[in-house]
Amino acid sequence: KVISAVIIGGASLSGGEGTVIGSFLGALLMAIITNALTLLGVDVYWNEFVIGATLLLAVAVDVIGGKKRQKA
Repeated sequence: KVISAVIIGGASLSGGEGTVIGSFLGALLMAIITNALTLLGVDVYWNEFVIGATLLLAVAVDVIGGKKRQKA
C-alpha cells in the first residue's frame, strides 16, 4: 500500500522524482477513502477495488501527462 500511496501522491512510474508532500497526500487520500468506505459499511473487497481504481487513474494521468510533456 505504500507504493500505491506514493504513486497516487504524484511520483512518476517512468522515473523522475516524487515529493514528500505528495506521498503524504497520497497516503492521506487512501486513508480517507478507506475510512469513509468502512463507515458506510462497504465490504472490504470493494474497498480494495476503489483503492485499485484510484491507483489506475493516477497511473493513467501520469502516462497522459508524460505524453503531453514530450510533445511540448
